[in-house]
Amino acid sequence: MRCNVRCLYCKPPTPKIVKLEDRQYSTRRAPSIQKQSFSHMHVDPIQTFTSLLQTATKEIKELYLKLPVDGKPSVHRERVYCYELYHQMRLAWTTNALASTDYLLNGEVDKSGHPSFQEEGLRRLKPDFLLHGPGHMSRNHTVIEVKSANYQKFGLHKDLTTLHRLSSMEQGYKRQMLLVFGETDFTKLIQIIEDFRNRNGFATPLELWSHRSPGTSAQREACWPGDDSK
Repeated sequence: MRCNVRCLYCKPPTPKIVKLEDRQYSTRRAPSIQKQSFSHMHVDPIQTFTSLLQTATKEIKELYLKLPVDGKPSVHRERVYCYELYHQMRLAWTTNALASTDYLLNGEVDKSGHPSFQEEGLRRLKPDFLLHGPGHMSRNHTVIEVKSANYQKFGLHKDLTTLHRLSSMEQGYKRQMLLVFGETDFTKLIQIIEDFRNRNGFATPLELWSHRSPGTSAQREACWPGDDSK
């Protein structure tokens, strides 16, 4: 039984042949260069990416949340956690509905040479994760920054600024997420975020997510819906 969407594993239909200057050419293109339309697939990227994130975080082991150190207590390391999170998300991607769209998941995409990111404050941005359609600004969807439970205020403010700028720019990202791993005082963290957003006039949507312990899925702790009037 053939899939509704043409893929590499299905027998392709018989190519249409056209005659041009007494030579025959096939109008069938190789499946690898055909883009599948997101709108055609009727996939909700918010729900499907949330499911992907929760599936992936549940698979992350203790040693990736807190890295063992010889002679010292285990420590949080953002890069260690992020690399494992990316690995687990890529594994979960194969069975997630997003795999049937032209969205891609990328980590630490350097925007310095991108023509749409030449304004001051945008050139050097390198967010932890992006869900987007490369080559199409209209498909900018989700941007994620990751922080450990022992975050520093300076680094937190930097990530909040990155999320805001990528969301508020022309054809910016529709969803911004701050993911904090490990145990911390989330009531205090929410207040810090609230104060920083108010102080800087940030009115773009933001979601705060936590991944507290191994074997559990990330959960949303708070959200700021944003203000379309600003």
